[in-house]
Amino acid sequence: MRLPPDDPTARFPFASGEGGAALALARHDADESHGGPHLDLFLADAAAVDGNPDARAARTWRLPLAAWNGSSFAAGAYDALALAPHRAEYLRLTAPRALTDGRGTVHPLLSALAWARVAGAVEVRIAGQRIRLSPTDGDRWRAEFTADAGGRP
Repeated sequence: MRLPPDDPTARFPFASGEGGAALALARHDADESHGGPHLDLFLADAAAVDGNPDARAARTWRLPLAAWNGSSFAAGAYDALALAPHRAEYLRLTAPRALTDGRGTVHPLLSALAWARVAGAVEVRIAGQRIRLSPTDGDRWRAEFTADAGGRP
């Protein structure tokens, strides 16, 4: 779903610059008409966690299930798909949630504060790992997960 450009809740956090971020990851059990089972990665300004839960504040990418090893992001590079901004509610999801219209169920895997920088690519540092999301073609992105040697992105 694409939001109209004049939708006041369709703000894209971190258009550029760096700062504190809220990051969440959920497994989305969906049928093939909704992308099949996959991961949804959500990223927003840290203030979005305490803001309006219905605000479309979270930048969102669809990732393959292989990008999560059960306790952390799996090191490597993966294809990612940028999705329309999602509601801030997903940043603080604590229990599985059935979605409307037969879109499946989301299961929260991770919710944390992080440090992020955006300058074309999106770089995030979280709990000993670095995430780099780079646009490749339209809504197609490349997600890379590596160990973090310390410092900001």
